[in-house]
Amino acid sequence: MKKLLLLAFAASALAACSDDDKMPTPPQLETISFSEVELGAGGYLWGKTLATDVDGSLEFEGVIYKEGTASFLSYFSDFGGVWDTWCKFAMSACHDKTTFGTDNQFSVYTTADDGLNKFAVAYDMKGMGPGYSFSPAIEFSTVITPVSLRIANNTWTYLYLTDTKYSDFSVAIIGFNGETETGTIEVPLASDNKVVADWKNVGLDKLGAVTKIVFSVECDDVMAPTYFCIDDFAYTE
Repeated sequence: MKKLLLLAFAASALAACSDDDKMPTPPQLETISFSEVELGAGGYLWGKTLATDVDGSLEFEGVIYKEGTASFLSYFSDFGGVWDTWCKFAMSACHDKTTFGTDNQFSVYTTADDGLNKFAVAYDMKGMGPGYSFSPAIEFSTVITPVSLRIANNTWTYLYLTDTKYSDFSVAIIGFNGETETGTIEVPLASDNKVVADWKNVGLDKLGAVTKIVFSVECDDVMAPTYFCIDDFAYTE
C-alpha cells in the first residue's frame, strides 16, 4: 500500500513539474540606450548625413536609427540649398550647457556630468500647416508595451526658458496601436518658473500596448525652441 502511495505521489509531483514547464515565460525587458549609434565628427547624427538629391534638394525622410523593434524617424531638407531644416529625431552625444541657439541644437542640458552618454534629440517642428506631420515618432515592428524612459531639456530650450522665465513647456507622449490612440502622458519640463535641469524618469504604463509613439511639444510661446531629449527607453514585447 505504501509503495502504491509513493508511486502516486511521484506521479503527481512529475505532473506538477510538467505543468510548471508549460508556464509562459515572463516578458523580457528591453532598453534602448543608443550606445550602438554611430555619430559624426560633430558628435551627432541627423538627417542631413543620410540625405540624397531629390529634384535639386538634399532630402531625407525615414528611419535615422533602429534598435530592437524600434525605429526612430527623422526628416531633413535643404530646400534647394536655401536653408537646412530638420525635425523628428537626431542622435547625439553633445553636452554643451552654455551655448545658445541653433549651433547647439543637439545638446542635452543636465546638471549631472553625463560624459559621452548618447541619447536622442527630438525636434517637434510646428507651424507647417494642415497636412504636414513633423512630430517626433517611434514606430515598432511588433506590438510592444512601453515601460519607461528618461526625458530632459535640450540646452537651447533650457537657456531660452530660463532667460524668458516662461513657466509652461511640456511634452505629450501619445501611444497608438495601429490607428487607435491608446493613451497620453503629459510631461512638464518647465512650470511655475522652474525649468527641469536633469534627466527625468517617466513611467509609460498608461500607454498600454502600442505600435507607435508620437511626441508633441506644448507651449504657448511660439518663439520657444521646441526641442527635448530622451534616453533609456524601456519596453516589453
